[in-house]
Amino acid sequence: MENMDIAVIGAGFAGMTAALYAARAGARVTLFEKAAEGGQILTAPRVENYPALGETDGVALAGRLGEQVRAAGAEIRPAAVTGIAREGMGWLLQTESGDVTCRALILAVGAKRRRLGVPGEDRLAGHGVSWCATCDGNFFRGLDVAVIGGGNTAFSEAIGLAAICQTVTVLYRSDEPRAERSVLSRAERLPNLVRMPGSRVTEILGGETVTGVRVEQDGKETVQAVSGVFEAVGTVPDTALFASLLPLAPDGGIVTDGKCRTALPGVFAVGDCRAGAVRQLVTAAADGAVAGILATKESNL
Repeated sequence: MENMDIAVIGAGFAGMTAALYAARAGARVTLFEKAAEGGQILTAPRVENYPALGETDGVALAGRLGEQVRAAGAEIRPAAVTGIAREGMGWLLQTESGDVTCRALILAVGAKRRRLGVPGEDRLAGHGVSWCATCDGNFFRGLDVAVIGGGNTAFSEAIGLAAICQTVTVLYRSDEPRAERSVLSRAERLPNLVRMPGSRVTEILGGETVTGVRVEQDGKETVQAVSGVFEAVGTVPDTALFASLLPLAPDGGIVTDGKCRTALPGVFAVGDCRAGAVRQLVTAAADGAVAGILATKESNL
């Protein structure tokens, strides 16, 4: 069985930062990532609020951090963790690449996109319904699409789609969007980006592919003809694997103290999976740094 000092589950921004700090302190660290290295930041076409960094894109930022983590001596392994159990003074992880043990464990599993829960959504997922404009936007080049959500993610994705789609309609339930002023100002300059405040999508329409959305607005029901629907209505912590091991907050986040410690010895939670997380790059990096340092110190590595 393979042994390591610290295992990190999740190679997003928080997990990679934790691994960077732990590896620089001399620990043997392996990150396990079930999907794409970099996490949610990969879907951000434009990052402009990380202190002193200026403007960049998520893919480039994640790539640079990954290189830095590997240069520090940590391994990033493309394998999912499927089970966790206590093993002596440490932890046993069941993974797709075999069982491993570690003295400290850092949970950086992030969050997954929330779903609308309306008819047609599940049936048309992957056939016009998407949760990632960066991933799937090019399939809708020259077509009409809808983005559902009123936050930064929704408007950022709408701005990116407006560069390649004929029209982009942004639907959100509130009277005013939650996106930051700097994001909204860019959206307002785009003639093919249309906003529909106070609107609620009740159904996604289509046979083999999406043909439209049914919308309630001001007490009236209309159908918006679109070929693609991009959902950006928030996220939920991806913590189902730990529900029987750790206390979770009502929103599904892992409960920690102010230093990212969970209720279990030697187990830390960082980033978007942590209860009360602000869910910004800078706070993810801060969580990772705290957990990486403390996991090394408190495990006597």
